[in-house]
Amino acid sequence: MATAAFAFALGAVFAFVGARYLALAHRMRSFRRAPGRVVDRQVVLVGDATEGRTGEGGGYAPRVTYRYVVDGTEHRGDRQAFTVSPVKRAVAERRVAMIPDDVDVWYNPLDPRDAYLERHGPATGWAILGLGVLLA
Repeated sequence: MATAAFAFALGAVFAFVGARYLALAHRMRSFRRAPGRVVDRQVVLVGDATEGRTGEGGGYAPRVTYRYVVDGTEHRGDRQAFTVSPVKRAVAERRVAMIPDDVDVWYNPLDPRDAYLERHGPATGWAILGLGVLLA
């Protein structure tokens, strides 16, 4: 009984996250691209600092701050993607160093402050939502 309740609760969470991801992917179809410039790079702690012995898992993520101009107004952003995937500190340092100085910024034309460096498609959202439905 407890296992079924846990699976249902976990499925509901996955379904919720998948639906939010799908909504963002749908909204991003209208996003426009603007040239941007990275003005700051850092590695931040986003979870537990404990790192596993194998794989890339950890509690750190690369964070870049970038600026971009839309209709003559300069904006700043720091969101790369909808989700943050924590990794080991060394991996995060490597990833933040790989981000070029000049980037493409995807912004919402209705609210140019709503911007990301990655434009999301619906495939991941459908996969998360499907997993949630199966678990529930």
